[in-house]
Amino acid sequence: MFAQRLWPRAVALVSGMWGVATLCGPAVGGLFAQAGHWRWAFWFLLPVAAAQALLVMVQLRPAAGVRHERPAILPRIPAPQIGLLAASVLVIAASGFLSDLAWQATGVVLGLAIGVAATRIDRKAAVRLLPTGAYALGTPLGAIYASVALLLIGTTTEIFVPYFLQLLHGHSPLAAGYLTAAMAGGWSAGSLLSSGRSGTQADRMLRAGPVICTLGLAALALLPAPGRFGAGFEVLLVAVALAAVGLGVGIGWPHLVTRVMSLAPKGEEGLASASITTIQLYGMAVGAAVAGLVANAAGLTVPGGVEGARSTAAWLFASFALAPALAVWLAWRAVVASRRW
Repeated sequence: MFAQRLWPRAVALVSGMWGVATLCGPAVGGLFAQAGHWRWAFWFLLPVAAAQALLVMVQLRPAAGVRHERPAILPRIPAPQIGLLAASVLVIAASGFLSDLAWQATGVVLGLAIGVAATRIDRKAAVRLLPTGAYALGTPLGAIYASVALLLIGTTTEIFVPYFLQLLHGHSPLAAGYLTAAMAGGWSAGSLLSSGRSGTQADRMLRAGPVICTLGLAALALLPAPGRFGAGFEVLLVAVALAAVGLGVGIGWPHLVTRVMSLAPKGEEGLASASITTIQLYGMAVGAAVAGLVANAAGLTVPGGVEGARSTAAWLFASFALAPALAVWLAWRAVVASRRW
């Protein structure tokens, strides 16, 4: 919808909307949770959804006197690939119900294998999820797609942060919610600040982002035990580390997304644009499912309590730091390969 020179700023604007949401969401959710009525947070969203539906109906209705004709050939949907990706996430998530750690690991491997099968089918399918070259890590496009997935996997550790903040640091649900929002806030701020960069400066953002994200997750894994420093300093450390994780994704995000669209083969730009959401959601879904398994294995439920939460936090953040660490190498390769291409 926009001229190519405006793509990074348009992407950053979308990230800014996420930032606005993160300021409102923790406040509403935290207030209900603190009052002991967390289910009402979902009821609160119903009128918001209804207002959104009304807005869409009004803004997207046909203009007066304009008649939209039904196309002779309706767009086809890559249903087999979508079904396999959904099955992949479900199998990984369902592995958490198994009591034996070996069987849980088997479930994860099986789920990832189903995801790989989806990519195999998509490569040869007439209707595809991703553009040509997206599955080849040796190409700039493939490296960029893999970087996007790995960075988003790293951010899924966020789902356990409110629990850790309340149990280990003694924060209220409202305070824990707002501290957790530091990650999304860092993402939005990074996107807005880096969207005006181009050329070699954009390349630096692409390479620096995964490094910052890795350092943020490593810092969360290595944070000292609660009570060693003053409460205020501990809050500052946690907030900075969380913001660094989001910032690492954010400063490269506008350039990752625009590279996908600019590197896509001619005629597949629209597919490339739509595929970003597919990669984003799949990466976050797989990351969330694996995070749950890692948390259970690290002691979240057995022994549980403060001891289990402390062990879980260390293992979870340390293991998930490997994802953006791998993206460091892929982003470097993508930048170098792009210059050659």
